Amino acid sequence: MNVAFATEGAPLIVGDRGSVARWRGSDDDGSGVVVEVWARGIEKLPAKLKAKLKKGRGQRLEAKLPNAEAGAQLEAELLAALLKLHPGAARPPPYPDYATWYLGDYTKNDRVFGIDRTFTTALSGVLKKLKGDVASVVVDKKAKASALFFAIEGGGQSVLVVRSGAVAVAKLASADGKMADVVAALENNGPGKTKPAGKIALGEILVAADAGLPARCYAGLDVAGTHGGVRGVGQEAPAGAYAKVVPGRYNHGVARTNSYDVLWLWA
Repeated sequence: MNVAFATEGAPLIVGDRGSVARWRGSDDDGSGVVVEVWARGIEKLPAKLKAKLKKGRGQRLEAKLPNAEAGAQLEAELLAALLKLHPGAARPPPYPDYATWYLGDYTKNDRVFGIDRTFTTALSGVLKKLKGDVASVVVDKKAKASALFFAIEGGGQSVLVVRSGAVAVAKLASADGKMADVVAALENNGPGKTKPAGKIALGEILVAADAGLPARCYAGLDVAGTHGGVRGVGQEAPAGAYAKVVPGRYNHGVARTNSYDVLWLWA
């Protein structure tokens, strides 16, 4: 059995469904969010709103908040108040996510205010820990949930292969690689002499997916069948895959060939 999927180049998260569902991916890691604001006439903000802010960098005001949800709420309050101070202000049409608002033609650089929300993502924390091919990382301390993170080179075609006694999560080494040839090699050869790097406990459903998706993609996994694809928000092609496996503790290790890189899990 095999399921193909596409990746964008972030490490792959591999683990049982319960652990992967707790992964926050490109969302904040829970360590806090900082909202910064600058504006012409910032002193005219409502007193209740200014009370939530303190002096930040340069002429900016800022607020440190516990999570992204609280940051988004404050950002919405600031935007509503600043648009009252500067009616007609807008982001540049070609850059709708830009953190600066302009009056009139943005190319004339008539900037009137800016709001920026920054935080450390769960993924950035993993990238610091991932020094080699694979690392076991705690994704939720309270739940004692861990998953493997498999380093890959760039985005491209990937595949989850389940065979007797073993599971392979492979990334094709080039865009010209033939998926059928890689699947055949994995199904026929197995882990072979792959050196174990550690062990991981798996439940009934194993998930392998791009680790850079938003948290809601992992929390809302639909695993109704025996195997299938995992899709990110707004993505047509699967960004991951899942399959039923025999629960238990598995060895894991990485092998790299000219055709593919593979994370093997075997009993």
